[in-house]
Amino acid sequence: MLSGYDSLIAIGKVTDFSKVHIYINNNPVELRIDSYKDLTPYFPCVPSVETHCDGEYRICISGKPWYRIEEEQMLRIYLRDLTTCYNRLKRIKDLSLERLIERYNNKYNWSHTKDELIAELASRLIEVKGKKDKVDISDLYLPSGDWFRKRLYEEMIKNGWREEVAYYWCYGWNRWTGKEEE
Repeated sequence: MLSGYDSLIAIGKVTDFSKVHIYINNNPVELRIDSYKDLTPYFPCVPSVETHCDGEYRICISGKPWYRIEEEQMLRIYLRDLTTCYNRLKRIKDLSLERLIERYNNKYNWSHTKDELIAELASRLIEVKGKKDKVDISDLYLPSGDWFRKRLYEEMIKNGWREEVAYYWCYGWNRWTGKEEE
């Protein structure tokens, strides 16, 4: 299913979860895992170290799902390209949100990019006056990542998680609260 799934699914047959030790990044405090259900949300996390010795499992996983890491990298690329367009338009004194989006679309052809996403990134870039490191991308998602979020959500439901908790876990606070308003 997902990246960490292979590492964590091996533990699925374990009945004594006191022998399962999972750490996020290099945090010395291990996750509390009492059942297979507790493992499910961590399936998409990238394992960096995995050991198995005498029935004891030790796994160190990333703090974010692999698809979110890739989304953030792609969003930074879009932001870098938008910043290039922003700086050019600012130099020729023709900077507006519409011109920035138009120039970006003419110069870069990311066929899988949604127009709303680029418009939002462009708006945020203009708001912080072209300082791309100050643009908050934490609440922006790509459609490709949503496919994986949906699969994780379904897996969590299948393993006994409540729908609202699984949705919040997979989609985050902003999208969870937006779902409540619909």
